[in-house]
Amino acid sequence: MDQKPIVCTLKAPQTLTIGNSQFHSGCIVTDVSFPSTGTANIGSVSFRNNYTASLTVACKIKDANGKTSWKKVLKRKILMPNPHIENKGQSKFVLTAADFKCKLDNVTLLRLVMMQPSPCWHAFGVKEVKLYPPATVEELSVTMPRWLLQSDSLRLGVDEDERKLKEEIRRAGLPDPGQLSSSLHELWRLTDKSSAGATSVTVGRFDIDGCYEINLLSYAQN
Repeated sequence: MDQKPIVCTLKAPQTLTIGNSQFHSGCIVTDVSFPSTGTANIGSVSFRNNYTASLTVACKIKDANGKTSWKKVLKRKILMPNPHIENKGQSKFVLTAADFKCKLDNVTLLRLVMMQPSPCWHAFGVKEVKLYPPATVEELSVTMPRWLLQSDSLRLGVDEDERKLKEEIRRAGLPDPGQLSSSLHELWRLTDKSSAGATSVTVGRFDIDGCYEINLLSYAQN
């Protein structure tokens, strides 16, 4: 990521126990606080897994009146498909706005609840935890994803990363990706026809509020 991570403090993980017994519950908790700013607006969370089977995220969020309340923003995300097998036990994960149930604005405390029911692993948790602020509109528009460059006839599907990027674009208030893609391809076809010299393109004064409606652009054959 090109963004600088949010300055935060990660507390030592605590193992949940029952009373004073040595019973291992398979659940540990760690809190992330923001001592320098008090609150933070979080857009994404990255970390490297350390044999954690599933992860739950809760946040203490301050409202407009200054009151704080807990919200569970992510419930039991599966990190290891099979907790008894090493697959994805050391993989890197990035949680984005599409993963959370609400916006993580004015967060005073972020809590990571890690669970590992398998006795195969001596220790578990997450490491290399980094929090990043929400992406701006300019940052979201730096690169064009594959689904925007393809026409409707070639768009066979959208992978998980592209689905998340579409969701971030929608949250940022940008135009509908499908309509934007269709309009861009209409303009690109006009440009190709004009460059090839096979077709002359006439754009009349059909502007609406200073903009051209794509459906009113006319074609004139040589």
